[in-house]
Order: sequence, then C-alpha cells, then structure tokens
Amino acid sequence: RKKPEEMLLFAALLLAIGAASEAARDPPAFPVNSTWALLAWGFDNGGKDDTTGMTVVDVDLFDQADLIPQLKAVGHTVVCYFSAGSWESWRPDANNPDWAPLKIGKMSGWDELWLDIRNLTGLQKVMGARIDRAAAQQCDAIEPDNTDCFDNKACWSSMHNPSEPSGAAVRPQQIAYNAWLAAYAHSKGLAMGLKNTIGLIPDLLAHVDFAINEQCQDYDECNSYVPFIAANKAVFQVEYHTGSSICSTAARFQTQTKYCASNSGDVCDKDTKWANCF
Repeated sequence: RKKPEEMLLFAALLLAIGAASEAARDPPAFPVNSTWALLAWGFDNGGKDDTTGMTVVDVDLFDQADLIPQLKAVGHTVVCYFSAGSWESWRPDANNPDWAPLKIGKMSGWDELWLDIRNLTGLQKVMGARIDRAAAQQCDAIEPDNTDCFDNKACWSSMHNPSEPSGAAVRPQQIAYNAWLAAYAHSKGLAMGLKNTIGLIPDLLAHVDFAINEQCQDYDECNSYVPFIAANKAVFQVEYHTGSSICSTAARFQTQTKYCASNSGDVCDKDTKWANCF
C-alpha cells in the first residue's frame, strides 16, 4: 500500500504529464563544473556579476526578461528565477484572482505572503502560467524559490481550514508540489534547480537537474549536497561574507561558490561585486 506522500507525488506527476503532450526539447544538463553568473538576486544595489566566460546565467523571469535574447545569442544557458512559494505584490501577474485562495501568512523579513502548498490545483494554475512564460521567453531552466513552506513555521502555522500541527504534517504536499514543478518544467523542455530546501534532497534529487544554495557553509550544511555531486548535477552556491576558507570549503564539496561582502548577512552590500571560487 502506498504511503500518503507517494500517492500525492504520483498524482502530481500524472497531472504534469497530462498537461503537455510532448516537450519541445530535452531539458539541458548542468554538470558539476558548470560556471555561472548571478544577476537575479542576492544584492542590495550591489552584488553585481560579470557574465563573461560563464556557461550559465541566472536572471529574474520578469525583471530581466529583456536580457534573455542577448544572453542566448552569445551562447549562455539561461536560468530564470521566480518565487514558487510566495505572492509578491509587485509582479505583473499579482492581480490574477487565482492567487486569492492561495495566500496565507507573511514571510518573515520580506514583503511577501506564503502560499498554501496544500492547494496543488490552485498552485498549478499560477505556477503553470509562470513556467509557460519561462518557456515562451526561451529560458533553459527555472529556479523556483521558497519551496520549503514545510520547514518554515510562519508558513505552515498560517494554514487554516484545517490548521496544521507541524511542518511535518505538510511535508508530503511539499514534495508533491516540488515534484510537479519539475515534471511540468521538463514537459516544456526546461530543466529545474532545487533552491535551498535541503531537507527534501533525498526525495527530490531524481526529479531536479541542479541545486542552488544560499549559505550552506554558514550553516554547516554543504555535506547535504554530496548526492548532487555524485549524480553529476551542479551545485550553484553563495555565501554572504568574505573569508579565506570559503574557496577551500567550496573545493572540498565541489560547489560552484560565489561570495560577497555583506553587513546584513543575507544580501550583498551596496556597490560590491560577486567573487568566484571557480
């Protein structure tokens, strides 16, 4: 007899497969030594990056859409960032009424609202449209952010009708949703990266194509990415500080690490630039 999480995962994958009869192309691979430039996030008027010589470039799906044709024209593989776990009022699709039943608690430290991951059908409407947009804009891959509601009390404790006793209670729904994101992206010819969400690596490694991590060195979690390296899937990684040990640690874990000066500890300082360990 299947476990609840297995049943949810199977149902989510069937929905993704049924959503598209065939992919336009096979999703690209992201091998371990892929180089990358980060333009999408991590900065406060700083954290600028240079795309010269980089294989992969990470851009914002909405704010940097105009860069995609330019980057593709000179041979870059383009990853497109969007939040898959929160509602952001400034996005061009924010007034879509399909968001209304999904919005729950406020995200700590950010002007965003968590989304109810138990409403897979509702999420598929808004996120399917975003993935369709990524495909139409000729992105090569997606980076859906905030895919760890189950691990954030501000998210799962804001759920009602019914309320939830713990993050563990909605872990199966989180796995099903994240797996659906990957399957639907693949059906459109797009690869997908797992953003943070370390607790679900064993469940999602087979479904995703690379990883993107913030601060695994700070939190002593880089060892969690060994399975990605063993599967020859790149781990694109950032640290919001400087220090002589950053690159030696990156080399030990084979992560493609960037770092910057940061007084806040979560974004690069103004007028700083990313430095690379590769």
